[in-house]
Amino acid sequence: ALRTQMAVTLQVVRYPQYFLADLHRGFGGSQVSSKIGITYRRCPAAAESEAPEELEITGVAPDGLLERWNQLHIARSLYQFVVMPRMRIQAVDDIEDDLDRMQ
Repeated sequence: ALRTQMAVTLQVVRYPQYFLADLHRGFGGSQVSSKIGITYRRCPAAAESEAPEELEITGVAPDGLLERWNQLHIARSLYQFVVMPRMRIQAVDDIEDDLDRMQ
């Protein structure tokens, strides 16, 4: 359609810089899940930077709470709230800038 139509309508989504993924153990419909379902690595801030230390998501497990969160948001066409690898976790339960406690 982009190459052949005289006019097209595009729907563009601007992703928020930050958003909250509110995960609760037991959230998962009829199947109770207690696994968050992510793999991550530590991303310490550069010494000269004032940016907080963060965790970088490296994977999302197909059977965890985060994938359930993703599927619910996809079903609602809220793609801007789907969590994917390479995104950063800046805080966990109001803990930020302390990677040891965030993990």
